[in-house]
Amino acid sequence: MSNLDEDEGLWVRSEVMPDGSYGVGVSVEGDYAFSLNRDQAVAYAVACFTRATEADHDTAVLRLLTQVGVPAKHAGQVVANDLRPDRPDEHTDTQPLRFTVAVGRAKHPRPDAGQFIPLLFLHLHDREIGQLTPSDLRDHGAAVLNVLAAADLDAALHRALTGTVGLDDDRARAIVGDLANHIPTTEPPRAWG
Repeated sequence: MSNLDEDEGLWVRSEVMPDGSYGVGVSVEGDYAFSLNRDQAVAYAVACFTRATEADHDTAVLRLLTQVGVPAKHAGQVVANDLRPDRPDEHTDTQPLRFTVAVGRAKHPRPDAGQFIPLLFLHLHDREIGQLTPSDLRDHGAAVLNVLAAADLDAALHRALTGTVGLDDDRARAIVGDLANHIPTTEPPRAWG
């Protein structure tokens, strides 16, 4: 299932796996794609949420330490030398992608947010290809889980189309592939009462 323009960005869709089952496909900038089975997709999503939280946490620590009078350079050393080494630096769950946690400085800091901003560098095969906010990465991780659920539903639909309905495999796969064009894009109004 997918109804996204994959020419740029980081996209997720349900796709047919080599064994004929449905899984999660990740597309990067429309130029590179890879597949995730159920276990890989769950680990990938957890890694996305973990990296996003690490970026927010590092930023919060820097904001807090500088607010209580610790010089920014020293606060940065605390994050880099005392906190980050305790984290597993595993990127195997997101390979060939890597999400590198960083903290930047706002050009025009807002009084309520401070001068530090969380961000993540996106690498493909160790080449930096972009930046994400923690919110962007959480949305991506949630999309992976959503598509994982859809992949199971796509598999059930495919079984029904080739079984009960009696379609050949190619026609059934084409119908499943078109399903995203029929998914409601907004939630219907709730009925109260």
